[in-house]
Amino acid sequence: RDGMKRMAQTARALREAPVTVAAKTGSPQLADTLPGGSHYVNSVLIGYAPADDPQIAMAVVLEYGGGGANAAPVMRAVLDAWFEYSLHDCMTFAGFISALRNRFYNFLVILRKNIL
Repeated sequence: RDGMKRMAQTARALREAPVTVAAKTGSPQLADTLPGGSHYVNSVLIGYAPADDPQIAMAVVLEYGGGGANAAPVMRAVLDAWFEYSLHDCMTFAGFISALRNRFYNFLVILRKNIL
């Protein structure tokens, strides 16, 4: 847990998030090769927030997105929208998802709100 909190502090977008984030990046290679023998890389970021009392967990996957840290701005946008939504309860969950889709055309975000 502490390692994920420290990792999130290395990405500016997550360091400046409205709550403390715990996250881990990944850069899985695809089988397709580029000229020169290198591989295409996806960007993967998993995390949860707030780090000490999780209310949301997510995975962000950007196909052909490069390194894992490239997904941090997407996670930040979700966190910003989520915590504004949960604090003000100003829209439906469907409205929250719709607002995100209007901002990002290609994203996969798996959201889970802690019901406890």
